[in-house]
Amino acid sequence: MASGFSDEFRIPKLNSDNYFAWCVRAKAALQQKVCWEAIEPGYGKEVILVAQQNYANVNALSFILLIVSHDYLDGIGECIRAKEALQVLEGIHSRYGLVHQIMFVRELMNVRKSADMSIQEYM
Repeated sequence: MASGFSDEFRIPKLNSDNYFAWCVRAKAALQQKVCWEAIEPGYGKEVILVAQQNYANVNALSFILLIVSHDYLDGIGECIRAKEALQVLEGIHSRYGLVHQIMFVRELMNVRKSADMSIQEYM
């Protein structure tokens, strides 16, 4: 059985709980595969079809797509640059990103007033 990118480096797929550790591992793996240059300094808005740049970008982007859970594919599936895909993922997981907004709404919806609590304390 051929080993895939994720198996080769044993990187857990990105999920809502492991973004920061995932970033460190993904960066290390991309550096090991000599693809990090597609991220930093990164290539312009358009992918220039220079062989080395194209090779690094394609490898980096495919690697990123393989090490995220399927929940993230809607957000990054149309990206043509690896750097853009990582920026989208960072936006989702940033301090005020979508995941945090959903967690905040969930916490807000689960707030309950106890019997011994005044309405002022509850509010």
